[in-house]
Amino acid sequence: MDVQKYGSKFGCCVCVGYLAANVAAKVSRDMRKDVYKKVELFSNAEFDKFSTASLITRTTNDITQIQNLLVMLIRMVFYAPILGVGGAVKALENSKELSWIIIVSLSAIVILIVFIFLVAMPKMTLMQKLVDKLNLVSRENIEGMLVTRAFNSQNFEFKRFDKANGDLKDTGT
Repeated sequence: MDVQKYGSKFGCCVCVGYLAANVAAKVSRDMRKDVYKKVELFSNAEFDKFSTASLITRTTNDITQIQNLLVMLIRMVFYAPILGVGGAVKALENSKELSWIIIVSLSAIVILIVFIFLVAMPKMTLMQKLVDKLNLVSRENIEGMLVTRAFNSQNFEFKRFDKANGDLKDTGT
């Protein structure tokens, strides 16, 4: 492997990855702080509107998902176009007759990305509701542990948790 030939590509990849992770971590840190401050200002009516499990999920899981999205987006927005343009230029230099393959390939990739996005969004919305339910069941089990033991209803709580966990697992697979 020629270091001069691939060194700049490797350096660019590392720089873009570092910058993407750094920006996403700082944005998510600020978002968590803002969400926490906003939740502290909720009235009792607003607390009744949102379950505690949902609020916990919003401040942890949702913001982590946004952080991951930002990392991927920044890497795609900055690095992928550079690679795409560079690859297209090199391919056109080598063979102008086969340039239609690049156009067809790029079109297929864009169509595939749009299709995956349209299929994934409704599933992610459903997954979020199921994660909220699982968090709620878990929180209720932890808070009501003494009551559960006093009334000997451990089996009922196990079944309730297994159902919520199973629903989430079945939707995720």
